[in-house]
Amino acid sequence: CKFSVHTHCATQVELECPVSQELLMKAPRGMDPERGIGTVCEGWVKVPKPGGVKRGWTRHYAVVCDLKVFLYEFATDRASGTSIAHVFDIRDPNFSVSSVQESDVIHAPPRLIPSIFKISVTAHSTSDGTVLAHVLVLTDTEATKKYWLNILQELMRVLKAQKSLGGPTRFGCTQLYTAQQIDCMKIVHAADVVDSNHIVLAVDEGLFLVETPEATMIQIGERKAIVVEVMRKIMVIAAITGRNHHLRLYSLNALEGPDPENAAVKVDGTRGCVLMTTGFVTATNMAYVAVAIKRKILVYEVVSEMKSKATKIKEINVASTIHTMTGCDGNLAVGSSNDFTLYSVTEGDTAAIALVDRDDPGLSFVIHNPQALQCMACIELDPGMEYLLCFNVVGVFVSGGGCRSRPYDLNFPSSPQSIAYQAPYLLVCTVTSVEVYDTRNGDWMQSSPLKRCQVLNRQGTLMWCLGMEPPRVLHFMEEREDLEVNWPPARHVTLLSQKKRRIQVRFSMSSPDSIPTLSTKLGAGIRERGNADSWHGADEDPTASLPRSRQDSERTLNTNL
Repeated sequence: CKFSVHTHCATQVELECPVSQELLMKAPRGMDPERGIGTVCEGWVKVPKPGGVKRGWTRHYAVVCDLKVFLYEFATDRASGTSIAHVFDIRDPNFSVSSVQESDVIHAPPRLIPSIFKISVTAHSTSDGTVLAHVLVLTDTEATKKYWLNILQELMRVLKAQKSLGGPTRFGCTQLYTAQQIDCMKIVHAADVVDSNHIVLAVDEGLFLVETPEATMIQIGERKAIVVEVMRKIMVIAAITGRNHHLRLYSLNALEGPDPENAAVKVDGTRGCVLMTTGFVTATNMAYVAVAIKRKILVYEVVSEMKSKATKIKEINVASTIHTMTGCDGNLAVGSSNDFTLYSVTEGDTAAIALVDRDDPGLSFVIHNPQALQCMACIELDPGMEYLLCFNVVGVFVSGGGCRSRPYDLNFPSSPQSIAYQAPYLLVCTVTSVEVYDTRNGDWMQSSPLKRCQVLNRQGTLMWCLGMEPPRVLHFMEEREDLEVNWPPARHVTLLSQKKRRIQVRFSMSSPDSIPTLSTKLGAGIRERGNADSWHGADEDPTASLPRSRQDSERTLNTNL
């Protein structure tokens, strides 16, 4: 019957199809100015082909809905259907629309210029300022262009008048490094934040610890590093490295010591692992790391000393291929086929818990479509009580027993490439953009035009963006008024060898009880120990201060490496 309704309103309409003519007549037209939802206008337009205006134009269908501009691309093959080519968030503080001049479209025929307008939004920030993303839009006539401009400019005026529509929280994107600044950074497989001044990169050339203020780095792991996570509670870096993909542990205490080359411990029996996750059991104060080898999961308890020590505590056999694995408090959330299961990581024969209840009729579309759905991620929203199961097309809220817990789902506009969680926000990276959802109410709160991004750590604070030239590592996190970002130096990052060379080492002395940097910076011989918790501070993600302001007082010393 072609009756469309928001998921939040679905319970208020008739369940039988077709709906009555009376309901169709009552359907609202346009946008609700109080809530910002609704479709304002739609129609056919054209945008440049990937090679630019000189390559020609392709036909798209434009929809202005829920304070966003969607441009849908229609494939020539009907079986391929449609896909979203661009999403622009009108709530972006730098969103603008304008006519173009001949200098903006030098390859366009002069007769088309009056019918072209430009949409601009924020892409990311650098030390030189804000970088904007643009797209040119061609309409059939100049009058149609003016119609689109009037609609979008009117929405901007409504947003300015209704400040509540702008949303309480926005995420900002900061450029950290480009592939030109770090020679070995051709492809970044994973990364994580050690503290406010250090990040660790897993690339084909190995595992590297980068010191952001000094633009220096050292290699701490073997070639072919594919996964890395920082276990901040016990000051250990866990990574899968080497040609045979072994699990290796790197003690941050050892990296500070006089012999940083021998800081790594290879865990026996982990050859061929491809997935890894870490976690912490609060009840027993135990840190653990789990690796997946084919259809088998090995769980190790990790103890941090001058050299890390791993003790195997459990082996879990899974019936099908493992697609995703996430460490929760005392459990492992494992996604295989189109199913998610919770496994206990503690010793004993605790029964596994299925997170998709096959007797729940509300989850029948998950159970009966094993070929259409692929497991992407399992997010623990409330420990033991509620989980968000993310598939390649939808996110489903379930209880700890596997039953549907909410009447609505998260419907992704495009198939996710990767997913991360910065509580309480879900970050979904697609080919065309990065989407931000509020898991507390299911609202789609922001869309960022970052193309071909891949999350590098579990929180999504570090991303690898292939949609820019050259590719670069981005810092993506919630903007806060009390956060002042101090950019890394915009210069080439130096790889420090084992030869003696002098570098400048800095300690932040904002608090006498906290020294949030490596005591001897990248394995220097001088040791000046601070609080052992200085690496991780509290139990929170240290990316909230990556990197912090330089207004704190600093003490500098010279060290021989």
